[in-house]
Amino acid sequence: MLSACQLANPKWDPDSDESDAGGASSSAATLSAGETTTSSSGSSASTSESGSPTGTGTSAGTGTSAGETSTTVTATGEETGSSTTEGATGGETTGDPECQPLAGACVDKGDCCPCSSCVDGSCQADVGAACGECRVCDGEAECVLAAIDAPCGAPIDCTALSCGPDANGRCRACAGEAFGRCDAGGSCLPAQPSGCGDNGPGEIAVSCTQSCLKDADACPKFVPVQGLVPNDFCLNDGSITPGCHDQCANEALYSEVRQFRCWEGGCKTKGNAVDCEKYRCDPEMDVCFESCVTTLQCLWAFSCTDSACK
Repeated sequence: MLSACQLANPKWDPDSDESDAGGASSSAATLSAGETTTSSSGSSASTSESGSPTGTGTSAGTGTSAGETSTTVTATGEETGSSTTEGATGGETTGDPECQPLAGACVDKGDCCPCSSCVDGSCQADVGAACGECRVCDGEAECVLAAIDAPCGAPIDCTALSCGPDANGRCRACAGEAFGRCDAGGSCLPAQPSGCGDNGPGEIAVSCTQSCLKDADACPKFVPVQGLVPNDFCLNDGSITPGCHDQCANEALYSEVRQFRCWEGGCKTKGNAVDCEKYRCDPEMDVCFESCVTTLQCLWAFSCTDSACK
């Protein structure tokens, strides 16, 4: 007959070998002699008839105080442990001193906060110093937006670009460098070749005098100098032009006609001059007189007689 106590006990199982008063509770695994744990995770493990834990749960202890030892019991009954020793306070100390504010005492620049330097023993603002792209230090040692159109970013080498022909017809490179510009939002607009025009002309890229200029459009602005073709820009073939031709030279003791041609980047003398011998040369026609009307058409040691310098 079943007693009332047996019916009221939810753990009693009439078919189990462990249902008597000597049965072991399955709420926790049995630890071997000498095993310790500081805390339990709260999960239980069932045991087999042999007494070994069979569940998948684990019981673990973790330590957080100084010098604490942690122990872990696995599902197979094995015990693992580790100990950690920390400082009494558990905190970390870097040892780095705090930076000094404006007017604070200092020895070198490293003592002062960003945007300031050590000047005569105290931290002073680096007014105008760059503290980032399109950022500068102000009088309060704050990093603020740079002024609109302030230079920024990687520069362009303007000396490698053409700036067009000058007043004398020579094709020139630009000068200096062109930088990007800061906009109102503090972004850097990249440098553009057109910015090289603000620097004015630099070195001569293709030499040509105005009298021998072939095509001014052959020296466009802001293109690589290395790509320019001299013969497209200037007459270099010995041409005679209205501004480059034979010229009469009446000197005190001699007269001659000098030959000028478009050559080697400009109007230059080419070949030997023509000696006018007893005559002067005609400055309007740039040729030697071959007869005379007056003695003025003769060289100084000769006079005009019968239309000839004798």
